[in-house]
Amino acid sequence: MEEKIREKEQRMETIRKEVEKLCTGDGKVKIQETLKNNDIMQYGLVVIKDDKAISPLIYLEPYLNMLENGDSTIEETAESIYCVYLNHCEKNLGIENELLHRELVKNKIIYQLVNLKKNQEALKNMPYRVIGEDLAAIFMVLLEKDDTGIMTVKINQDFLKHWELSEEELWTLANKNTPILLPVDMESLSDLLIALFKTSMEKNGVTLKQETWDKLLEEHREQMNGTKGIESQMYVLTNKYKLWGAAAFLYPGVLKATAKRFGKDLIILPSSVHEIILIPQDDLEEFGDLSEIVKNINDHDVLPEEVLSDSVYRYCCEDDTFCRVAGNNEG
Repeated sequence: MEEKIREKEQRMETIRKEVEKLCTGDGKVKIQETLKNNDIMQYGLVVIKDDKAISPLIYLEPYLNMLENGDSTIEETAESIYCVYLNHCEKNLGIENELLHRELVKNKIIYQLVNLKKNQEALKNMPYRVIGEDLAAIFMVLLEKDDTGIMTVKINQDFLKHWELSEEELWTLANKNTPILLPVDMESLSDLLIALFKTSMEKNGVTLKQETWDKLLEEHREQMNGTKGIESQMYVLTNKYKLWGAAAFLYPGVLKATAKRFGKDLIILPSSVHEIILIPQDDLEEFGDLSEIVKNINDHDVLPEEVLSDSVYRYCCEDDTFCRVAGNNEG
């Protein structure tokens, strides 16, 4: 294990030196450790310039994998990283000025949902709001969004002090902006699986007429409607961009409207930071098995940095509240 760590460090240092050769006059190239979600450490390259408050951090893991697989040389890798750096610099020209002015960012402040206990180190210098028992809403400035993804900057205490905003004001802004900037999206799990199947087939050159897909979907829905299994009642709640969409269950009125639609209280399964699963409660009273299912999925099918929680929550429509009903205290 130690030998592999040394090899990785040597490879990163070789990449750093090659990139620095290309960055002549642009600044000093450094390897930087950064905490991702759930306090997971990753390594990246950053070009430090005295006249720039913001420098793009380029994560090295994908490039290290390409080198290890023989898909790229050191020189090719350095050139790719340098191109990414230049592209980011162009985008960052107006960002620094924007982040300095409260009036320019206040309509772009949003929240995202993370695990409370797994992010203790990162949360030390960040404003956040505890949600339920083991979740935390953190705050970001949404800089860009399109069909390829979203670009955000995390809000720390320094930003908050500079903008002269209180944490309560930050929450109010985020609670207003997030549903507008990242609109809610919900569909049944069965419909989602069919859509993924369709996309997979099309990528492999299999194309069917839309009416054929519609017929298959309708037949599947009829089969699921006649099924009493819990799988037939699952709904995936996220946002339009399918990124950090678990926070959509915090949107004002979303859970209440969903519960009224089904005429039942809801079971909330934190599938990942990108989505949650809602289940109409029916007569379900034992939640331990559901918690074990969520934990098993988190342990084997979700990337460590995308795990949200092993807990199960229940939303009560009558008093518009939710609480944890299963899950260990370790998150």
